[in-house]
Parts: sequence; C-alpha cells; structure tokens
Amino acid sequence: MKLCKETVEIIKNFSTINSSIVIKPGNRIRTITPQSTTILGEAKVLETFPNEFGIYNLSEFLGVLSLFDTPELTFHDRYLTVEEDDFVVKYEYCSPSLISTPPDKEIVMDATQKIFLSKDQLARTMKAAAVLGTPDMTFTGDGKDAIIAVKDAKNASSNQFSLRIPGVWVDDATVYHIRLENLKLFPGAYNIELSKTRKAVHFDNVGMNHLHYYVALVPAIKE
Repeated sequence: MKLCKETVEIIKNFSTINSSIVIKPGNRIRTITPQSTTILGEAKVLETFPNEFGIYNLSEFLGVLSLFDTPELTFHDRYLTVEEDDFVVKYEYCSPSLISTPPDKEIVMDATQKIFLSKDQLARTMKAAAVLGTPDMTFTGDGKDAIIAVKDAKNASSNQFSLRIPGVWVDDATVYHIRLENLKLFPGAYNIELSKTRKAVHFDNVGMNHLHYYVALVPAIKE
C-alpha cells in the first residue's frame, strides 16, 4: 500500500492532537487528546487498512516515511514494513491498550448555531491570535450577525481581533468559548456547528475528505 500525500498530511496534523495513534481496519483514521476528550479528530482516507495497529511515536513514524520517495507499506500481525527499491524498514507496532483512543460511539451534535468560515477568514483570525498572543476564541452574536473573536477571556481590557459574519446568528445570548491551544485545525474552509447540549464545537473541513474535529467548550467568562 502507498499512502497518498493527503493521508500523510492528515496523520501529521493528528500528531499535534496525540503523539500516538491506533488505526483500525477500514478507511477511517481517528484520534483524541490523551487522558481527555478535549479534542477529537477523524477523517476518511483513500486507503483501506487491513488490520488494527498502534503507532506510539507518530513523529518517528513520519520520519521513517520521509526516508523514501514513494514508500510501499506492507502490514503484518506485529509490525509493518516500509520499502522502496532495495531499502526496507521494519517498524514494530505498539499495543493499542497503551494509547488513548476515541470512543466508538458516533457524535451527534444537536447544533444550536451554524457558521461557515472561509480559508482566508480562518487563516487571518489565527494569524491575529498569534500576533496578539491571545489564548481564547469566542463565538457570540447580536441576534443577527455572528462575531468570532480571539482575545484573553479573563481580561476584559485585553487586545482583541474580531470577525463579523452577517446574518447567520440565531438569537442566542450564549458565549461559546474554546481555548486556542485546543484548535489543531488543518488549513482550509470549515462548516462550524456550535452545540450547547454537547458543550462542543464541530469543525467540518469543506475541502478535505470527511475531515472533522470536535473541540470541547470551556465555561465562558463574563466580561
């Protein structure tokens, strides 16, 4: 099996959520933050994996793949091999019991609000957060427009960058609040669902093949 560039990029992105991963038979890759359910990522990929296996050090595994131009992967019971021409790496699996894995149950969002965020809007907002050093992102509205802000939610006088998205906010006084350190999104445009009942934000990548993230809300701080 050869891994396409998109699948490798998804694995790289998921390594920022959890440095380990368990991949199960089929074409879906899923990950979750260790010892918590703060971030869950999942994607359907073009490849179909034949068996379950665990990779304990994803950075190391990605480094192995980088040794080859067009690596061929063969999956065995206890290890996989990566080959190209006369070069071969034997890579041992890790026991899945040592790795935090997402629950099998599907997540039903019960969305309270829905927003579309373009690739440029997301990139500019994240750049502003980096420039200002702000730790939080909030989603609010004025009864009509949605307002996405990056700021320090604990400091009402902190610097703030905001984006107004016209005409998409259902009347709702809730402040949906996430920590930017929990936002590990692959670059792109996203359909966003905010849920009060699930206490989570769902980011659905528009351009990638079934790439989703679920990020837990934190209690909003009243200003």
